[in-house]
Amino acid sequence: MQGARPWQIVVVILGLLVGGLGVYMSLGKDDGIEIADSIMLVDVQTGDLYRVDVSKRGIVLPMAVPGTDRKSMMPCHEQDGKWFVGDRFLESVKGIDKDTKAVNLSTGEITVTNTKPKDI
Repeated sequence: MQGARPWQIVVVILGLLVGGLGVYMSLGKDDGIEIADSIMLVDVQTGDLYRVDVSKRGIVLPMAVPGTDRKSMMPCHEQDGKWFVGDRFLESVKGIDKDTKAVNLSTGEITVTNTKPKDI
């Protein structure tokens, strides 16, 4: 480092230390992002809950109810002991069929018929 000023050497050393610390932090303790392996769906016509394994396959919404050709299953979530279709999917629920007796179309609240979800 002939001709380098002392402050330049300090800047280079600090840069190497910060870079090394960045590599250590990115490869160190973090186990990565946890990805869900299942999704909760509700049949908007009957109120039946389903847990769908998505670890090896994707799904297309609305999903067909098992054993039928009726595509009336949409994502849902539990909040304070009640089940809801998310706001994002509420307009799609309105478009599925006029027979959406299990879902309150203004609030998204679901009248659930089974307390234990069926696994698909």
